[in-house]
Amino acid sequence: PIPAAPPTARPAPSRPTLAGPQTALVALAVAYPAAAAAIDQHAPGLIDDAEDSRILAARLSLLADGEWTALLPEPSRERVHQLRHCADSELPPFTDDEAREAARDAVARINSQRQREHLRLLSFEVAENDRQLPHGEVAKAAAALARGDDDPFDPEILPAADAVVQVRDRAVALHAPRPAAAAQE
Repeated sequence: PIPAAPPTARPAPSRPTLAGPQTALVALAVAYPAAAAAIDQHAPGLIDDAEDSRILAARLSLLADGEWTALLPEPSRERVHQLRHCADSELPPFTDDEAREAARDAVARINSQRQREHLRLLSFEVAENDRQLPHGEVAKAAAALARGDDDPFDPEILPAADAVVQVRDRAVALHAPRPAAAAQE
């Protein structure tokens, strides 16, 4: 007998999961009042999914466990139920301090992902500029900018040189060890 061909697509999961730090952050805020209290009021702007962002904004607007879901339309209330279920089944039981720390960690992971993505896009810009501009001229101009030299260089190269300096500075900042105090903010 010839074995059956493997399926080409996986079946959809039977229940939603906490796939990334954005979903985890919203689930933490929904499930743990202490986590919600530790999240900055601007955090909904970190969430790409509009419904999850709306849920997080509603949760942060009324930190009391009461009727904050009343601010949401019915489909979003169902999503809140899904997030609670995911938090209950996928997250360990947290103390208040652990929930706050988990929320801060999720925000830090979201910010790190965004910084990496921004760095990746800047790197593409630098590579494109290297292909289009005279070889070596961008590097010379970037070095001059980094040193703060007032040496004149082609004004058409300035944006490309600035992008190189930004990539370097962001890469250094992204990979630099964070002090313990800054990591807790």
